[in-house]
Order: sequence, then structure tokens, then C-alpha cells
Amino acid sequence: MEDLVLERNSDVDWTASEPAWLAELREEIVELRAEVAQLRRENLELRQQAGYWRSQHAVAKQRIAELEQEVAQLRGENRKLQDQLFGRKSESSTTTDRSNRLDDPDDTPEPQPRGQRRGRPGPKRRDYSHLPAREDQQEIPESERVCPICGLPLTACGAEESEQIEFETVI
Repeated sequence: MEDLVLERNSDVDWTASEPAWLAELREEIVELRAEVAQLRRENLELRQQAGYWRSQHAVAKQRIAELEQEVAQLRGENRKLQDQLFGRKSESSTTTDRSNRLDDPDDTPEPQPRGQRRGRPGPKRRDYSHLPAREDQQEIPESERVCPICGLPLTACGAEESEQIEFETVI
């Protein structure tokens, strides 16, 4: 279809003998060819841009893959360093076991439970008798010595004793 070129022959005056619709068609053909040429140029430009962006996308994907690999490597290195810093120490051992595990390597004792042992006495209380003591007795005001429900006076039925340790800095 591209080979077919309709041009007016300048030697012959066709305007007098050709109908008006034919002249309009010829003008339309010239305009459409110009429009097709413009669209082809735009299409070529857009194809070039698409190729450029496709290559940029491939470069970006490759960069992302490299960065993800680097992140994975750094996370592993971070995990290793944290294990070295905060993990179990290889030279630590219990103070009671000094056998160097020479008996039977397959015979591992069960780990002892932590905390208070059954049947064992608890820790002893500290002795603060050497510290200076101060007694402070609290009296309940008269207004609070009545029952809030019935209004009858309350009677003393015992005393509450407690110890409180306060640290005072003396310079």
C-alpha cells in the first residue's frame, strides 16, 4: 500500500473534469499520509523509550538482587557477632563439676531446676540489729474510731507491728 502514491500530475488539469468528491478524497489521502508518517515517528520514539526503560528496569532488578544478597550476608554476620557477644561462653563451667566429663560422654545429667527447692529452708533474713532504730507509733483519730455502717465506737482488738528500713545519707 506504501508503493501506491497518488500525486497530481501538474501537466493535466484534472480539476475541471474530476468530481468534487474525488478532489476531497485526494486531499484526505495526502493528510492521512502525513498523519501516518507523524504516527510512525511517534511510534519509533516510543519504542526507543520503551527499550530504554526496559533496560533501566533490568539494571534496577539486578541492583535489588545484589542489595538483597548483601543484606542477607550482613544479617548473617550480625547474627554471628551477636552470638559471639551474647551467646554461651565456651569456657564457662559449673563450679561443682570438676570431672572434665571423663566418665561417660553419653551420660548427661538432667539440668537442675531453678529457684526454691522443696524441703529446703528459705534464705535467712538479714540482721539489722546493729542499725539505729526509731519507734514511731501511729494513733487513729477519734473520727475514724467509729464503725462507718452502724456508727458504734470501735474497740481495740490487737496491734499491727511492722518494720520499715530507711536509708539516710549522713555526710
